[in-house]
Amino acid sequence: MTWPITDVDTTNLDAGTDSPALARVDLLLAAQNINEIKNHVTAFAETLLDDVDAQAARATIGLPILSGVADVIQAKSYTVATVPSAVTAGAGALIYVSDAAIGATIAWSDGAIWVTPVSTITLA
Repeated sequence: MTWPITDVDTTNLDAGTDSPALARVDLLLAAQNINEIKNHVTAFAETLLDDVDAQAARATIGLPILSGVADVIQAKSYTVATVPSAVTAGAGALIYVSDAAIGATIAWSDGAIWVTPVSTITLA
């Protein structure tokens, strides 16, 4: 199963004078992309739905769980010197930075830099 990476061409879909016959290939690709997305989401959701509780679901997707505390997620702790690349971590990644210039803080990646609740700062 692969995630769709091909954009659907809208050349034959964007004007009232376009022929449905010419758009057939584009509509087929759009339907196939939708089915691929549905299949990915369904496969992911099924793994979570098979879990007995929220703690098991978090473990399935790789979120750290504090022992005996089902509703707490613990972000991995870093110092400014050891913060990973925000680009490599990817948008949405969450970390705890113990020695940031603003003090200990959480930070999340916007895909390019680490962002904190106080400001947008470059941690690494």
